[in-house]
Amino acid sequence: MKKIIILLLTCIFLFTSSFNTYAYELINDDPIITQAQAIACLRKYNASEKLINAVPFIYEYAKEVGIDPGVVMAMTTIETGWGKSRLFRYNNNPGGIKAKGGWAKYSSVEEGYKAMINLIATYAGLMNKNSYLYGYSKTTEGLAGMYWTNYGN
Repeated sequence: MKKIIILLLTCIFLFTSSFNTYAYELINDDPIITQAQAIACLRKYNASEKLINAVPFIYEYAKEVGIDPGVVMAMTTIETGWGKSRLFRYNNNPGGIKAKGGWAKYSSVEEGYKAMINLIATYAGLMNKNSYLYGYSKTTEGLAGMYWTNYGN
């Protein structure tokens, strides 16, 4: 029985590790999607107006910091359920960022996106050199399985 379990686990490992994965660069001067494409996609999937209205700020701030805004858009749609999660609606937290005692709460959507984008920039090695997260990964694939932490607030 033990040999069968080991064989089965080995087969599962070999099978799942053969899937192609896509890694997008977090730092990219040419965004993977344009602002207009992002808005069109959000509208197509009935995203909240709060999220749609945040797109210009996301693109402006992400470019200022050096992060691909298309990556931020992809992450935020997943994290917020197209801008409909309670965490996003009531805490202005687009990245599922944790704080001591629970979830981080921001006074505005812009403040929440600054925290999210700054955290991604820390992972990419663009800011917060003293953080243990600094330079953790320059691609989306490297962020897989990472747990959002509130490193400075």
